[in-house]
Amino acid sequence: DEEALVRFLQEHWRENHVFVTDPELMLWQHTDPNDSSALTFVLAVLKENESPEDIIGVLGFIPFRRFDPASHHSELSLAIWRVRDDAGSPGLGLLLLKTIERIYHPSMVIVVGISESIRSIYSVLGYTRGRLSQAVLFGHRVPEHPVAFGVEDWMRQPRADTNGARLLPVGPHELQKWRRRIDELGDVVAPRKSTTYLQNRFSRHPYYEYDLRGVEIKGTLQAIFVLRRVEVPDCGAAAAILRIVDMIGNDAAIKHVGGSLQRLVEKTECDYVDIMHYGIDTESLRIGGFVDRDHSPSLILPNYFEPFVSKNIDIDLAFRVSGEAADCPIRLMRADSDQDRPNVGPLSARNSSHET
Repeated sequence: DEEALVRFLQEHWRENHVFVTDPELMLWQHTDPNDSSALTFVLAVLKENESPEDIIGVLGFIPFRRFDPASHHSELSLAIWRVRDDAGSPGLGLLLLKTIERIYHPSMVIVVGISESIRSIYSVLGYTRGRLSQAVLFGHRVPEHPVAFGVEDWMRQPRADTNGARLLPVGPHELQKWRRRIDELGDVVAPRKSTTYLQNRFSRHPYYEYDLRGVEIKGTLQAIFVLRRVEVPDCGAAAAILRIVDMIGNDAAIKHVGGSLQRLVEKTECDYVDIMHYGIDTESLRIGGFVDRDHSPSLILPNYFEPFVSKNIDIDLAFRVSGEAADCPIRLMRADSDQDRPNVGPLSARNSSHET
């Protein structure tokens, strides 16, 4: 169905959608963990022997097991959801979702990035609605090409690490060394993640270069942050930020490494490091030196970099949990759905930000 699916996206979603210009990225993101010859899409078609014109609706989804097939957890996130304007089938989009639930029985369904036109649907379906909160830690010095606006002097004051915490690079050796501990930390909040997940989702990403950093306190690993450097187009490396796109571990770890994160911002010649999240303890972020965007109305933290839009943009979300996931705290991050994937073809995909 790959050719028909790409044709549908080209004709009924966006002509230059990244899956149209780079189908290999679609295969990387949507290969079924149970069947390497299948894709994680539900298609609505008019007849069994379909042609591209016969597809009238699609719903893509990403099981977290896509990046750790050995996991016994069943959480998944929704991605592309599109029904043709001329489908003439009311309720078809909902049927696609119900089909996923019927086949996969997920313990958690999440969607990060919701258009205004369908927000109310999730409430009707019993989902919890919210949005990603955005917090930012600025470098001590004002860069030559700042990305944020409305930054007050107190926001750039030097920070210090506390409690003997260290922020350490995490490469293949460290992932193996800490495998058992990472797996323990990743099983505490939903969606659940593992060392294998980190390797396949981030360390082996086909385009992006992620930087994994571990927080070690008194010899014990407390958390791992997944960061990515994002550059402002047409400015090259002259204007850039760091993003914490995912996190495994204890919320409290972030309050002890504000100084190290600030030094990393300056070492990578960025303006700041930001984190968009649902469920992280805001007090830990504040103690670590992060400024909550909601508490500083004048602060402008661009979210879209492709093309660059110098304004605040909220990312709405929804989720529903059941079964084993219902007893876990919830933590949602930018990379938990398709909000941190390339939005352009392979030649210019690196270090760019995805926009829905």
